[in-house]
Amino acid sequence: TAELFANETTASTSKYYLHNIVLGILGKTGGTPWIVKDMPGNADCFVGLDVAKADKGIHFLACSVVFDKCGRLLGFYKPKQAQRGEKIETKILQDIFDQVIFPYEEVFGESPKTIVIHRDGISSENDAWYQNYFAAKGISYTIVEVRKNISSKLLMYQDGEVVNPGIGYCVYNQKETYLVTANMKQKKGSPNPLLIEKKCGNISMGDILRQILNLTQLHVGPTQKMRLPITTGYADKICKNREFVPEGKVNNKLFYL
Repeated sequence: TAELFANETTASTSKYYLHNIVLGILGKTGGTPWIVKDMPGNADCFVGLDVAKADKGIHFLACSVVFDKCGRLLGFYKPKQAQRGEKIETKILQDIFDQVIFPYEEVFGESPKTIVIHRDGISSENDAWYQNYFAAKGISYTIVEVRKNISSKLLMYQDGEVVNPGIGYCVYNQKETYLVTANMKQKKGSPNPLLIEKKCGNISMGDILRQILNLTQLHVGPTQKMRLPITTGYADKICKNREFVPEGKVNNKLFYL
């Protein structure tokens, strides 16, 4: 009986390994295993931005990542210029958004009308640049800060007991939210929520939260879901593999899975 149980466990484990290998191959060749059929809110595409520190005092902007409204990867991009500090310089922002709009136009034959920008960490970029750039193109935009490294925790008081909240539990107002995006295994510890802050835009906080939660479900690599939305999650992965990312070129093969 013990031997039979061991064989069944091994077979079950091997099945998940195979699933992850197949998904990794699919993603690395540009495939899309799943999408969101009806994404909440009025968004044509999502853009993820992050900044990676390479050397002391010098930062390199990670590839921006762009997805359509269903969560399909359209491309990612790393500018040629390096920069100092966490703030993305306006000339680099110009380069980024000129490039990330291009794959959308190539697929859909027109520019997006509404863009949601997910900025990993604090968005301290030039507000006037965003306003002028998108106004000139007739594009509406919303900027959302997604902060993953915070000290706050969320707990629920249910039936006289303190319990961990599940995926989707949140505490929010119109500008700021704490959102749980992962369940704790075996109920050990408490989940680390994301701090979501809306910096500007017309999309409601409720729709922003539903969008982010949906985007955490779309990771291509394994069957396991991500804690982060794929916008900032993939931008972060590219940061960590930046030396392998070609500069000044849009790509859509997820080599870093």
